[in-house]
Parts: sequence; C-alpha cells; structure tokens
Amino acid sequence: MSVSSFGRIGRAARVALAACVALSVPAMASPGALAAAEGSASMAPPAVEPGAGGWKTFVLRSGSELRPSPPDAAHSRTSMGELAEVVTRQRHLTPEVEAQVRFWSQGAITRPWSEMLLTKILETRPNPVRASRAIALLHVAMYDAAVACWDAKYAYGLASPASTSPAVIPLVPVDGTPSFPSEHATVGAAAAAVLSYLFPQSADQFAAMAAQAGESRIAAGASFPVDMAAGRALGAAVGARVVARGQTDNSDAVFTGTVPAGPGIWTPPPSGALLEPMAGSWRPWILSSGGEIAPPPPPLYGSPEYQADIDAVVRVAANLTDEQKRIALFWADGAGTVTPPGHWVRIALDPVDEELAGDAPRAARAMALLGVSQADAFISCWKTKYTYWTARPFQSIPGFTSFIPTPPFPSYTSGHSTQSGAASEVLAYLFPARAAQFRAFAEEAAISRLYGGIHFPSDNIQGLAVGRLIGGRVAEYGRSDGADR
Repeated sequence: MSVSSFGRIGRAARVALAACVALSVPAMASPGALAAAEGSASMAPPAVEPGAGGWKTFVLRSGSELRPSPPDAAHSRTSMGELAEVVTRQRHLTPEVEAQVRFWSQGAITRPWSEMLLTKILETRPNPVRASRAIALLHVAMYDAAVACWDAKYAYGLASPASTSPAVIPLVPVDGTPSFPSEHATVGAAAAAVLSYLFPQSADQFAAMAAQAGESRIAAGASFPVDMAAGRALGAAVGARVVARGQTDNSDAVFTGTVPAGPGIWTPPPSGALLEPMAGSWRPWILSSGGEIAPPPPPLYGSPEYQADIDAVVRVAANLTDEQKRIALFWADGAGTVTPPGHWVRIALDPVDEELAGDAPRAARAMALLGVSQADAFISCWKTKYTYWTARPFQSIPGFTSFIPTPPFPSYTSGHSTQSGAASEVLAYLFPARAAQFRAFAEEAAISRLYGGIHFPSDNIQGLAVGRLIGGRVAEYGRSDGADR
C-alpha cells in the first residue's frame, strides 16, 4: 500500500469538535452517567511529568516567568467553598456537559485546537507559507502554556477535587498531578489568544471553546474553579507573548526589489503578483536566518544538468501511470485544502494521540517541534526561491502542460520537499518506531511534484536534503530542551 493511503485523518475529530463547540456551557447536574464516562476506553490515563515545568520554552524565558500567585490552603474557607461548588456542579450534570467532558478527555488536549486551526485554514485559504506560520504560532503557544502550567502545578502541589474528597466522582482518570492551574484552561486560553490574532473574525468562537474546555474539567472533578481561573489568566498571558512575537517576525515586510528576467528565469502570472517574496526574511524559530541552511545553486541554464532535468520531466509526463497520478493528486494540497503543512499536522495527530494522549506537556511539545520545523523550512525554501527565481517546467519546456496546477512562485527548491523533509525528521525523532514510515511519506511527497509536472528533479532532491537538515536541527534542539532527561 502506498504511503499516500495514510494521512486521511481528522474528519471525525473535526465533526465532533464542531458539535461540541456548538453546545452551550450549562450548569452541571446529577451523577447518574458518571460511571460510563469514567470507564471510557477512549480517555487515556494522564501521565505524570513533574519536570515539565523546567523544559526549555520558545517565547517565555522559563516556565516560571509568569507563575501565578499561590491558591488558598487546602482546608481554608475559600477552598472548601470551591470543593462544594464542584460537588454541586456534579449533582446537576446534564447530557450536554457530559458530552463536553468526554470530548475534552479524548486524545491530546491540543488536538481540538489543531483541528480548529485546520478548519480555519480550509475556510480562509491562506497560502502555504502563511499556513506554516500560523501552525507554528499556535503550537508554540500551547507548548509554552503547558510548560508554564506544569511549573505552577509542582510549585504549589494542589490536589485535584477528586483526590481531595470522596464526594467528588471523577469522570476522567485522575493521577497525582496537581490541579492548579488547569491545563485545559491554560492551553485553551493560549490557543484562543493566538487564533484570535490570526482569525479575529472568529474570536468569540475561540473564547467560547476555551471556556468550555476549562469548565469541562470542573464538571469532571479534575479541577477547582480557581484552577480554571488561574489557567485562563496564565494561558492568556502566554498567548499574548506569542502574538507579540508574531507581530514582530517581519511577516509584514514589503517587496521593493525588481523581478529579474531572462532565459530560465521564472515569469510571474499575468497579474504580476508575487507570492510572499519576502518570506525568506521572516524570523525563524530555530535557524538563525532563512539562509543559514541553503542548497547549492540550481543547474545552470543550458548545462547538461539542466537538460537532464528537462528530459526527466518530459519522460515522466509522457509515461505517467495511474498510481503516479494518484500520488500527485494526494499530495497536491493546493488552494482550498489544509495546505502542505496542514497535511503533516494531520499525519502527526494520530501518533500524538496514540502515544502521548495522556501527557499534555509532551503532546504539546511534539506539535510545537513539528510546527517550528515547517515554519523554518518554508522560510528557508522561500529564501532560495527568490534568490534564484528559476522557471517552472511549463515555462521552460515548449508546449508542456503540468498534470496538476503549477503554483505561482519560482521552482527551485520544492516547498513540498523541503517542509516534508523537515517534518519527517522531527516526527522520526519523536516517534522512532515509525521513522521509516514518516521518511517514506516525505519521499513520496517530494516525488509527487515531479509526477505533477510542476517541479524538476533537482528542485525535489535539494529541497528534501535541506528539509532533512532543518528537521535534524529541530530534533537536536528537542534533545536539549530537557524533555529527554
């Protein structure tokens, strides 16, 4: 079976998310259905990560930088009132709230937010470079929020309601991880802040979703109201830091140069529009600049190597098999899709759920490392594209028509190949048992662009090589962030 048969994931989760977000957040009610939810096999038991608060962060100086004030003592009048509030909510549990509890307890707590971003990408149709930037911003926010949350949890050590009183019936698996602040509220508030920056027209939707995530944990007996309040404040502060980073990453730079012309040089579309010509100057996450890891120059126009590229495209196009067409279409990821980086997010979501679902900091870290690898890969690739301005096959071969639509930006190197190389190496580091599968995905994504008739072999080969180096650099960063100790 071809690797392109994988990756068709996320639809059920998106449908469930849409249904869940549509629900209001009513007051809670009777404990009648608690046992069924408590025993659900889809709820992964949480993993204890006492050291996660010390992991290296991206926008915060450390996990302790924004540490909230301590909660009241466990047996104070305030805390006893909080406990009574949890018990009351559980006595008035409704089917709608039970559904919300189940929804927010399935898989990694970051997944609903990843799926929401993919939905917004589908709706708003950003180009792949902008999509990769959004993916990195969201997942960095959730990761830094999780680290800050875990720092506070183990600084204060407040036990969860279900661990405090037998009057509280846990709807979800509860371990010894402290409850203050709520991870669902913290991650949700950070995610909502970044998504509201990226898609301001949907800010109310994101705020409602974040509130529901936090409230669901009170109903589940996993959090006190104070845990949710502290988590919302902490997550909002982390989200604001990430938004500030996005506002200063040079993504608003304006091209003032001159488009070159000549044999072998890419010609802009009739509109004259250039797709993100300044993206190579955007601020990367791990690399020092977009040009830090760069390929050699493309084959010289008219050289034997250049002609070999031409011949390869013509030969493949003339003998395109049904399987090659299917592969080209599967990886096309053009306008109106989740885009190439979104495709890799979908690939990653299942192993994250399967292996890290109960470990919120580690799941958030996995998605953040993937996100920054793709963002840096696109920055690097676009630096190369607008350094050499190489023509596409249909511009270089008289009478040639590509099998899939040719994107409106220069050819060398392939964006698919570069970001797939980066993503596959990061996922291979994170999930070594699946490394061969992820690398096969990248190989197929790269060659799909030759099958589609929109890239030369050199575009794909060099893009894949650079992407792998970038992914390796991100994996190296991951090995030093404290999570592997």
